[in-house]
Amino acid sequence: MKTMWKRLSEGANQTHEGFNLPMTIAMIFLFLTFWGVSFYILLNSYA
Repeated sequence: MKTMWKRLSEGANQTHEGFNLPMTIAMIFLFLTFWGVSFYILLNSYA
């Protein structure tokens, strides 16, 4: 049991290579902004 917890804690401390949290948040924000602006333009073109 102790070895399992030790292995889990060691795995949690390792950083994932190539995964950047701020950049991921920025990309999601830009994606949502793009769809929001597109939806806004679509609504205004029909108004």
